[in-house]
Amino acid sequence: MRPTRPHVHHCLVVVHPRHSIPSAFGRLCCGRVTAYLHAEHLSSFFRTPRQIARYLASLPFSLHQHLHGESLEINPVDVAALEVLRLMEPAVFERMATRSVVFEESFLGLPPHGPDDESREEKLLDWVVSVATESRKDAVRNLILGLVPQLNRGRNISDAVRDDWDRTKRVCHGNHYDRYFQLVLPAGYVTTSEIDQLRDAAAKGREAIYKELCAFEGQGRLRNVLSRSHVILHDLADPARENVFYALCVLGDRLPELRGYGEDDDFKWTAGNVAIRLLWDISPELRASWIEKALKSEAGLDFPVTFAQRLNRKTESGTVTLQVAPTAAVQIARSAMERIQQAAKDGSLWQSPWLGWHLNFWAEQQGLAAAQEWLAGEVKSSEKALLLVKNLVSVATSNRGYYPRLSAAKLDSYMSLEALLALLPPPRPESPRERDAVIMLEKAVGLKSAGALPGEVKLNDSGF
Repeated sequence: MRPTRPHVHHCLVVVHPRHSIPSAFGRLCCGRVTAYLHAEHLSSFFRTPRQIARYLASLPFSLHQHLHGESLEINPVDVAALEVLRLMEPAVFERMATRSVVFEESFLGLPPHGPDDESREEKLLDWVVSVATESRKDAVRNLILGLVPQLNRGRNISDAVRDDWDRTKRVCHGNHYDRYFQLVLPAGYVTTSEIDQLRDAAAKGREAIYKELCAFEGQGRLRNVLSRSHVILHDLADPARENVFYALCVLGDRLPELRGYGEDDDFKWTAGNVAIRLLWDISPELRASWIEKALKSEAGLDFPVTFAQRLNRKTESGTVTLQVAPTAAVQIARSAMERIQQAAKDGSLWQSPWLGWHLNFWAEQQGLAAAQEWLAGEVKSSEKALLLVKNLVSVATSNRGYYPRLSAAKLDSYMSLEALLALLPPPRPESPRERDAVIMLEKAVGLKSAGALPGEVKLNDSGF
């Protein structure tokens, strides 16, 4: 006799006391797993008491494989649904395990699908479902769509929803998908207990959270921590968030920028963007206070000075970013200039990969002559000449890859392009950034002599 759905609900609720699953799972089961089984498509998976008993025997084993200490490193609701597929539709489960069905479209910048084109999501979903039992294909399709909502064609997923998926460790988030099909934690993975530890450190104080972040940096896992920042910062009080902001400002000077084209993300900006998100989420008064305190306490150079440069700036759309009161902006700009001039005096300004940004701010605040005078006394070696040119090179990201471009007119306003070219050494073959800087400077000098120097000089598709 086919069991009714209420019997199935009852069996799932008693998983916790019978099998010693962590209490957190027990609470979630009662509130959420039953929601899956209310869906009509799941009724086709449980038609006999034997099927239910088999499922209940295997589920605790699957859950325990994902325990790390006392932390469950997956979402128990999702693993319970995936266990249905593993037992009842193993070929479907295997296809999901061997090829990710999660697309992080917000990061890929993919063009929208045409109205008459079959989307890649539909093709992938059809490929996964094609190996399901014929009588259950619709149920399998609906279950997968419940697990991975972004496979629904045309559905727009907001950043807030994606952040919630990450925080709750949903299978539909790219940070967690592979975890559901692995028996061990992947290299660099930041566990729930470690996230709790970071949150506790943020609440304790600046030194505590800075120490924790430095430890992750030493382990080569700081990038993994930064990718989970919205989980770490979720519901943290403002004082704890300020501690994280301060720690990032101190840490920022130690982080490398992009080493080469296509090698890695700009690590420094990754951390900087976390700090900027912290500034976005607070009032203008707190925003001004945090930046001013970071500047006065000498919490690094690059981050607080760069944030000061971005205050009350208008975007192309006309909106104002990082808005503060005008009087506060003036005081912060003054403090930022003091930091830049101190760094120029002690030589640390040359160590900053954001030297170009700082020079632009210097010229904006105190006039071009002030920056020119400092450079004239400093740039007398090939090393500093190369640093100056490299720092006026930016990398534009397009759909076709990375395209370096030199702010040639700006550089020429600081120091003669011809004088810089005479100082530059041959670029090291292992440094594509140096090679491109020299090539673009040579090109800029040629354009200047022809009276056709543009604001920017770019490499063409062949690299020259």
